Amino acid sequence: MADTLTLINSDWEEGRIIFQTGSNSTVSRNARVATLIVPEITEDVKDFGIVLVYFKTREEFTSEPNVWTELPYSILAFGNSFSYNVTYSYKAGR
Repeated sequence: MADTLTLINSDWEEGRIIFQTGSNSTVSRNARVATLIVPEITEDVKDFGIVLVYFKTREEFTSEPNVWTELPYSILAFGNSFSYNVTYSYKAGR
């Protein structure tokens, strides 16, 4: 089964994400989080199936997202000093 969901700004909530910056240190940053209701993710899917999540990114020099990219996704930031990581988790119904 496959489905496409489109998120709008009001679907996102403010949250926090914690980055590990060393063996004993972390830093916390604001993050946006969306929880989607997906009844097709049943207990059987959760226990025995697979859930793949993709999002659209932009190719260089385009104004609209047009390339499907699988999560998890990482991109280097701030002079390659650290990465932004986009991930997902799922459970039955979400």
